Amino acid sequence: MLQQLQIRSPMARVGILDIVAGSKNTDAPPPATCPGYDDVNKAYHALFRGPAMYQFAMLGNSEMLRQLLEAGSEGVDHMNPADGTTSLYKAAQEGQEKCVELLLGAGAKVDQADNNGTTPLLIAAEKGQELSLIHIS
Repeated sequence: MLQQLQIRSPMARVGILDIVAGSKNTDAPPPATCPGYDDVNKAYHALFRGPAMYQFAMLGNSEMLRQLLEAGSEGVDHMNPADGTTSLYKAAQEGQEKCVELLLGAGAKVDQADNNGTTPLLIAAEKGQELSLIHIS
């Protein structure tokens, strides 16, 4: 992956490889492989996966949500910092049945309450989202 990056300077690439590999020896050539790279890459992607899932679930973009979930379920229980809602909560609230189904299949927590103590199951019931209720219960 690092080989595919279009880095303007060869020294920048060396520096990135050294940082990822945890190398303190700046005189040595960069390592051919970086044992820590996968962990760094996974953490980096996790920063964006949860918020992206949240948006796709809220808007009912089940195809994009499916693609994200196929790549891994990290971030499936991401909470919106403003109100504590999750992707499953928003999909249930908005009646996005396909998104609810995908999120449940990925292991989303059905009992994850928002900042007011409301769960996805309760919000689906309150909003009259019958198909979401069937999937969640």
